[in-house]
Amino acid sequence: MNKFRCVKKYVYSEHLMLYSWASRFVSGKKVLDLGCGEGYCLIGVSLIAKEIVGIDMGINEFGRNVGHTFETNTYYCPTTFKKKNLEKELIDESCDVCFAFEFLEHIENPDFVLEQIKNVPLFIFSLPHNAPARQHKQVFISKQQVEDLIGKYFKNIDWWYLRHGVLQKQPFTSPARYIGICSN
Repeated sequence: MNKFRCVKKYVYSEHLMLYSWASRFVSGKKVLDLGCGEGYCLIGVSLIAKEIVGIDMGINEFGRNVGHTFETNTYYCPTTFKKKNLEKELIDESCDVCFAFEFLEHIENPDFVLEQIKNVPLFIFSLPHNAPARQHKQVFISKQQVEDLIGKYFKNIDWWYLRHGVLQKQPFTSPARYIGICSN
């Protein structure tokens, strides 16, 4: 197996783990997933959510169209996918919980998106720590940098940290990802 394929499987498994962990917050709620990709992680969430809307810009990193991986009946609650350029288009969805896993670092102006979702009761995000700039439009090299961005829109941030498949409350010496559960 080549290195690129191994990296994809690693990213895939960490994404599944994040969605599985975050699903504890979605029972009976409407979920908005920003940067949902093809939607594979939302199948498990659909077991307990009331409704899901996934939004992405179109073709994800695996070359697949948004929401076209699975048949509609694969999901266990009403699930809709929308193609939308979130750097320019307004988010016209209301929700109880908003996910933005590995998303904000890919857009030029995260403030544009955060301003639109600041009234969501619960916002859960993940951001890579110090990822190479060639892959991302934003590079977050410290927790303070992330806190400064998210803190403009949400008063409360419950911090978690993810590294090599381990998700914990205590920071690692060098976390791979920052995870935040945010509310006002």
